Amino acid sequence: MLLMLLVSLASVNAKCDWSKVSLGKSNTCNAYKFEVTGTVDTCYKHSILIVKKGSTTPLYTGDNRVFNYTFSDTGYYFVKVSIKNRCCGGDTLFYDYIHVTCKPTTSKCNWSSLRLQQWNNRNAYKWYVSGRVLDDTCVDWMFMIYDFQTKKTDTVWDNKGICEVQFNKKGKYKMYLKVWNRCLKCDTALYREVNIIYFPKCTFTYGMRSTRGNNCADSIVGEMSLGPWVKGDTCWQWWSYIYNSKELNDLSQSDWDSMSNEQLYNYYDFNDTGMIFYQGPDNSARLIKYKFPKDGKYLVVTQWYNKCLGQDTFFFTRINVKCNTSGIRTIIKGEPKLIGMYDMMGRPVNVARKEEVIIYLYDNGTTKKVLIH
Repeated sequence: MLLMLLVSLASVNAKCDWSKVSLGKSNTCNAYKFEVTGTVDTCYKHSILIVKKGSTTPLYTGDNRVFNYTFSDTGYYFVKVSIKNRCCGGDTLFYDYIHVTCKPTTSKCNWSSLRLQQWNNRNAYKWYVSGRVLDDTCVDWMFMIYDFQTKKTDTVWDNKGICEVQFNKKGKYKMYLKVWNRCLKCDTALYREVNIIYFPKCTFTYGMRSTRGNNCADSIVGEMSLGPWVKGDTCWQWWSYIYNSKELNDLSQSDWDSMSNEQLYNYYDFNDTGMIFYQGPDNSARLIKYKFPKDGKYLVVTQWYNKCLGQDTFFFTRINVKCNTSGIRTIIKGEPKLIGMYDMMGRPVNVARKEEVIIYLYDNGTTKKVLIH
């Protein structure tokens, strides 16, 4: 039974009506939410203190009408609420006496390996959660999105830790990832904020070249283009990266083709050990010229970032370099022969589709882009 002590220290002013003023509260175990009701308009000024019984040291001080506090111990506490109304010239003071009986939760879980990565292509977003802790069969997770405009929260579906959302209107949102261990009874949460602004059109085009004069396509020339973009716009920054690692090279062709870009980028801990090319953040990073040092699987990543708006977007390109390393130069006579067709991501194409851009690779190392009609 809660005991409410109302002590009126107000000036006896008939215009000040304190009859509707009270302190509401709710709690989950030792985590409490408080709300002073009846004092919504701008006339009121609040002063809040929380003190444990038998102590004079405040555990909490604040001036917000709605506030949260998590108690670190069980016991009896006083919540002191002081209110002034500058419009009617009166004030009041009351105490709420509460008994915290729920023992504060202590986490038994180690969430240090959790990572929540975010990418976007304009208003299409992807989030990817990873970490060794997710291998535990007791651990589950759930993605939710909070809309700051409508004040609503929606649960969104994910596939093996990858959540994809395409926003259909501008605004501010928060991605909320909750992870819990149902065996150890503990949980945690990760957040990412999103501001939808609609990017201008960003593209990355590239072509493969041969440095040997034969059918070995071992050199890339690529360019980032952004439009409309004014040369004097200082908000934009660009980066380009190329990754290669033993883990990538050891992937089967089936895994290389089927894994998503985000899985390749996150599953392997590249850091500096797998990064073999880096450029940025400057305008020169919009152009990539690189000769691959050896056969292998390479992931090319290009990044746009608008520092004024705090948003970025990524493009991924996979390249599988397979060259004749015997050192014997192949002499080609006559007209060049077509030896392969690839899409704009560098993947082999067997049958070209209508309105698709195809890259033809010839046995003399030259390439040609063709729009199929």
